[in-house]
Amino acid sequence: MINIALCDDNKAFLSILSEMVKRCLSEYNIKYNISDYLSGRVFLEHHKKSPFDVVFLDILLPDSGGFEIAKEIKAVSPGTHIIFVTTESSLVYDSFDFRPFYFVPKASMELLYPKLQHVIKLLISHLSAHTPICIEMPYGEKKYVEPVKIISVQSKANYLYYSIIGADKLCVRGTMDSAMKNLSADFFVRIHNRNIVNMANIQRVDYPNNRVIMCDGREISISKAYKKEFDEIYTKYLRDYS
Repeated sequence: MINIALCDDNKAFLSILSEMVKRCLSEYNIKYNISDYLSGRVFLEHHKKSPFDVVFLDILLPDSGGFEIAKEIKAVSPGTHIIFVTTESSLVYDSFDFRPFYFVPKASMELLYPKLQHVIKLLISHLSAHTPICIEMPYGEKKYVEPVKIISVQSKANYLYYSIIGADKLCVRGTMDSAMKNLSADFFVRIHNRNIVNMANIQRVDYPNNRVIMCDGREISISKAYKKEFDEIYTKYLRDYS
């Protein structure tokens, strides 16, 4: 369940925004709850009692500025994703101080909906990347790992070796196909018959030498069989998520 708050002092716009967000979320098989607020202060009272996962926040609130509200949100729940919504595009750079997830301009209704679709797609993928997946270990043991922390998966014989940020490698029996089924295609790509990499953890791509340099410094070759597919998928990843 994703708990979402929408906070804007314009009642008509708030109603439109609420319906648009619901329409965008309906495309995903997830449970969500949306609460609408016309007052930043009232929103904060509720947020302090039960923090929201995501907040669509107007910057120019009359009772408290959006930036002041954002500051208090981060003090209560640093993990809450703030999406600023405003007519004042000149304030976008000031908003970076509060590490917003995204910035949505209040444009025409025709432009607003496609922008929300894009933002919510990114949001769902981001939340998915931070939702632990289960890796079946020997003797029935289970390990839960956030996909964003997986650097790569390497296959040797009948075993898979998961390289994980800040942790020891995990070794399990399995195939590359079974590993890919457990990983999001938005972030993971196969670059070799024995290697899968997390595109979020690619430091850079050495195109002349057909290899990727990962965040842990390892260099992994891109095989000819997967090069075209990798180029297409990584280009799309950079376009959609960078």
